[in-house]
Amino acid sequence: MYKSITMGALASVLALGLAVSGNALAAKKGFEKCYGVVKAGMNDCGTRSHACSGQAKKHGDPKEWVYVPEGTCKKLAKKEDYEKSIKEEMKEMKEEKDKKMKEMKEMKEEKDKKMKEMKEMKEEKDKKMKEKEKEMKDKMEEKEKEMEEEDKEKGGLEKMMEKAKEFLTE
Repeated sequence: MYKSITMGALASVLALGLAVSGNALAAKKGFEKCYGVVKAGMNDCGTRSHACSGQAKKHGDPKEWVYVPEGTCKKLAKKEDYEKSIKEEMKEMKEEKDKKMKEMKEMKEEKDKKMKEMKEMKEEKDKKMKEKEKEMKDKMEEKEKEMEEEDKEKGGLEKMMEKAKEFLTE
């Protein structure tokens, strides 16, 4: 019998403890309500939009609150400000990165344009060089033909001179 009374009393105490856990913290000295730092589903008590703890819908809702040791709320608020400033800084860094990437893309396009122009200039130069080489080759062939004709003429004169010498020596 005592055992069942003891168990009943223990169950009542546990149920009471669970039911008033949020209020028990409020009654404790050294705690304060801290608004706007609650993570979703982690609030301590109801608000105008709901009646129970654990029902906060979004992180950092300024209407939601949680009990924290005194002095902690300021630190948490500063942490939230710090996290916000970090996010802003990251956004600025991303914008700067995007700007630099755009500049680099423009520089690459300009480089590609210059490379194309240089390639076209080289091709034009190579074409002119080939034309000049062909012109020089044609001139050399023409000169060689002239020299061959001269040699033939000289060869013919030399033969005539030899015949003339033979005739005179006879």
